[in-house]
Amino acid sequence: MGELEKKGESDNFESFDDIDDDYINNYLNIAAPAQEPVSKPEQVKPSKIPPPPPKKPSEPPVSTRPPAPESAEADWRTWLGAGYVQKRGIEVVESVITDLRNGRKMNIQAVLNLIEDLLTSCRQNEERFINLIRVKDPGNYSFSHPVNVAICSIAVGATLQFNNKQLIRLGLAALLHDIGEIKLPARMLNKYAKYTGSELAAMQKHPALGVEVLKKDGQVPEDVLLGVFHHHERLDGSGYPSGHLGRFIHPLGKIIALAETFDAMTSIRNNASSNPPADALKTVYSLSGKHYDPNAVKALIMLLGLYPMGSLVRLSGGQLAIAFTKNRENLSKPNVIVITDNNGQPIEPFLVNLNNDPVGRWITYTEDANLMQVDTNKYIQDFLLRNKTVENITY
Repeated sequence: MGELEKKGESDNFESFDDIDDDYINNYLNIAAPAQEPVSKPEQVKPSKIPPPPPKKPSEPPVSTRPPAPESAEADWRTWLGAGYVQKRGIEVVESVITDLRNGRKMNIQAVLNLIEDLLTSCRQNEERFINLIRVKDPGNYSFSHPVNVAICSIAVGATLQFNNKQLIRLGLAALLHDIGEIKLPARMLNKYAKYTGSELAAMQKHPALGVEVLKKDGQVPEDVLLGVFHHHERLDGSGYPSGHLGRFIHPLGKIIALAETFDAMTSIRNNASSNPPADALKTVYSLSGKHYDPNAVKALIMLLGLYPMGSLVRLSGGQLAIAFTKNRENLSKPNVIVITDNNGQPIEPFLVNLNNDPVGRWITYTEDANLMQVDTNKYIQDFLLRNKTVENITY
């Protein structure tokens, strides 16, 4: 337990360092963008957009990029290394669930080693680190969801200036937040239809069941237990299992509540479809101060931008593009990978900095990548492998 008891670091979670409201509010006027808004047409499921052909793009790439820095290869390898840590996290979660379900103590040292590796990846670059949550595994949600929630929670906590000890406990609570589900029937967890009233009531007991499981295991401190217990509570008292108001919800629980919701909304689950990341971000922002801690919401937006990496967007000229990296100067104008021409025909992808675009394009609305059958992660992965760098343009 040495990593949990670092001396000289406070246990005090009573307040978050505030984030400058002006920085966020300058770029959060989503309903009234600088350009005249374009109405989104009625969504009709189109035919699948095939991978781009190996030919020259139908229009020349617009580049503001200087010669690639010498660190480009290192940046690329750092990104892939962080992805490996995420994959290993799924293995650790599966092992923890198996041990606790069978009445054995979890391997707490393996869990702490994973948390330390996640912290190392976060310290290298918080923005790249949190973007790992865009990678989803629909067939492995029970194991991948806790890892994504831990990644998101740690990045938000780091932005809110949590110290190392607090980040370790936040990551631990996030990784274990759904452990109480091992006490629920497997048929219910694997159900594709919506829950009945009695099933929903049983599901809402899983935070309390998680505390029981972890107390019996006896290897985590009390604030981790509180983070697990409170991860479905809401500031206005509408959450569960106890309906606590905001002042009675532990800060770890407040951050995990936001991270858990965002990952769940953007994931395909047995009984729910996914939402585009930008739409999910708008939803949690609309509930800031009602359900979710405002400073945690601001931190999430600062990390992801208004269009999180992997968001499928329609540009003003009709092209489809994928949000790649945010522009710190203007969160509403990310760097995007353009994947079609104005007529929707696939082209060889190229990058555009919307904040400094000679053509003057802007995002008109978001598209549903699942409905459009566009594998945005595959486009991003291919782009990274082809260019060996995360930052291919200036931003």
